[in-house]
Amino acid sequence: MAKGKVPTRDELLAFIRDSATPVGKREIARAWSLKGDQRIELKELLRDLRDSGEIAADRAKTFRDPAALSDVAVLEIVRVDDDGHLIAVPRRHDEEKDGPPPRIEIAPQATRSGPAPAVGDRVLANLKRRGNAYEARIIRRLGSGPKKILGLYEEPEGAHGMGLVSPTDRKLRQSFEIRPADKNGAVPGDIVWVEPTAISAPNSPGGRSRVKLSKSAATTTKAVSSSV
Repeated sequence: MAKGKVPTRDELLAFIRDSATPVGKREIARAWSLKGDQRIELKELLRDLRDSGEIAADRAKTFRDPAALSDVAVLEIVRVDDDGHLIAVPRRHDEEKDGPPPRIEIAPQATRSGPAPAVGDRVLANLKRRGNAYEARIIRRLGSGPKKILGLYEEPEGAHGMGLVSPTDRKLRQSFEIRPADKNGAVPGDIVWVEPTAISAPNSPGGRSRVKLSKSAATTTKAVSSSV
């Protein structure tokens, strides 16, 4: 970083994307020790980057990577990793449109009252970027996530890539169709958890419903299927 010299386009992009929080023009100018006309040149460069969609500006006149998550978000805790950390995903994340969600790790914290956060919980949290991942500190617990249903995953012939999950609970007579983007690595024969997001009429067995596989489906072993 050359002090007293306006950063190049690539240098400025890297600075904004590597920042754990959105940065303003003042912080950028201070980082490069810019003065006078250099600040005007910086302003024009920021405008060009914003107009091209390479950075995003918010109401606080700060700049961030447009792919970065907001500082505060509603998350769903979806699994526990091999090290015992709670992992969450943004509640309103569309994998088909936005791609795989970034890793979001729930920071350990003392709980003075109420139950400790667990898989399936929805929480409001502060996010801090750590490279390509995030650390989340819970502001408050919003409740448990939608009911998940255990079922057998299959891919019927002629379904054009759509999957089908039949509940293991025989009292549930409705099957759930799975979009290719929502398979989450499931293969025919897997026992998976599904999360209904739009259920059709109860008296229409086999009716089409938009169902997203739970993120914990990847950890469900085939050993379960042998016991069903």
